[in-house]
Amino acid sequence: MTKITADVAVVGLGPAGLAACVAAGENDLKVVGFEKAAMCGGAANMGGGPFGVESRVQKAMMSELTKEKVFEEFMDYVHWNCDARLVRDYFWQSGDTIDWLEEMGVEFGAVGKFYAGSWQTWHMVTPEGGGKPGGMRAASTMNKRLLERAVELGADVHTNTAVKKIIKTDDRITGLIAQKENGEEIEVEAKAVIIATGGFGDNPEMIKEECGFTFGKDMFNFAIPGLKGDGLHLAWDVGAMKGKIDMETNTKTRVPDECFALANIFNQPNLLVNLSGERVMNEAISENPAILANVLRRQPQRYAIMICSDKLVKYYYRNGLDWAGIAGSIFGNTMNFLEDHLEQAKTLAPEKSYITDATDEELCEYFGIDLDTFRETLEEYNELCDEGYDDVFNKDHKYMRKIEGKLWGGAIALSAYGSLGGIQINHKTEVLDPDYRPIKGLYAAGTDTCDIYAGTYLYKLPGNTMGYAVNTGRMAGDNVAKYIRKLES
Repeated sequence: MTKITADVAVVGLGPAGLAACVAAGENDLKVVGFEKAAMCGGAANMGGGPFGVESRVQKAMMSELTKEKVFEEFMDYVHWNCDARLVRDYFWQSGDTIDWLEEMGVEFGAVGKFYAGSWQTWHMVTPEGGGKPGGMRAASTMNKRLLERAVELGADVHTNTAVKKIIKTDDRITGLIAQKENGEEIEVEAKAVIIATGGFGDNPEMIKEECGFTFGKDMFNFAIPGLKGDGLHLAWDVGAMKGKIDMETNTKTRVPDECFALANIFNQPNLLVNLSGERVMNEAISENPAILANVLRRQPQRYAIMICSDKLVKYYYRNGLDWAGIAGSIFGNTMNFLEDHLEQAKTLAPEKSYITDATDEELCEYFGIDLDTFRETLEEYNELCDEGYDDVFNKDHKYMRKIEGKLWGGAIALSAYGSLGGIQINHKTEVLDPDYRPIKGLYAAGTDTCDIYAGTYLYKLPGNTMGYAVNTGRMAGDNVAKYIRKLES
């Protein structure tokens, strides 16, 4: 067994863990970090960039957003059902953290919105070697810069190494046991441990047990390999309180991602029905996938069908889509790809994912929709379109277009970026026991602790989960330094 002595050990090296390593290193602490995957960055390597407010790059855009304004918006949205001081500290630091990342060499090519009605808080990373800011995997460049800075500050980084146990002596944390891929064990003596392992998006058993979803049936979340919930169990095993746990839900069509042009047809604000054949929402707000996910949670089998028609498809060819979506921001007018993607979907799409050019009877039989109710719903909807006023859900009249001709239908299912929460912390990122007392020397950050959304992610302030990870990681590194200085005084 190899033995290591350090001031602080960091478990998990995604953006939260890497930020913790850098912040601790900047406080002259000796840091050892462990990542069980072959590379650092975790799920954030797939993302576009973090949230921030009042950063240099945002101010350069003449943005009038303030910390106070976004804090008020956020807290009203969650009805103050979260740790307000933690949110406040995160928001107040977020702009400076963007500046901090820029100083490490991270470039932000844009500050974007998620959809038209959202705010510009999403700081989109410019990928290394060029490319569209905020595109798929852009944030991997940010993680690379964080890792380089951590190593420059002296961090001892171990990849392909899983932490198996956190050591607690009397009433304080004193180290951990890790294991390399070849079975060799490492014992670390440390004054503090920071957990930042990224949740359990790749653990169907925990998803079912903790959140009630069945992966592959009513939940189709991102399953980044290795995110098994290890950090939660490590914390619970040394007496941590079990915090709120949920999935960071959004939605996706059952059409494969490779066929994004076809998928985009079913992401437009047309008629959404459940398997009972009933209309279920104001489709004009379905552009916010967190709200749409809440609607789907209440439907039979937790999904619904977006209805279009051959006439509407021709309309989109002539006039463009109502909502371009992320695919549109990357590829432009996705209708240019539709014919090719229709052909690809014939072999790539799973059963009961979409149907085109169908009669109402064929569509209902394909998806298992109640035909009589669907016909009543379609008739009512088309009458509302004629009247130009939706007195059922008050949908914006500009999206009230009749569904006539051959029908197209696409299944919309629940998805998620992964899990959220599980380890209860306070605003100092200290892990709490069931009596709300800090466990001395134990800190946590990122997804493992993120219960700030009160069940519904706020897409109006995009970049929040990655922003929360980087900022709480940085906060944890600073707070550990304060704890160790006090311990040694």
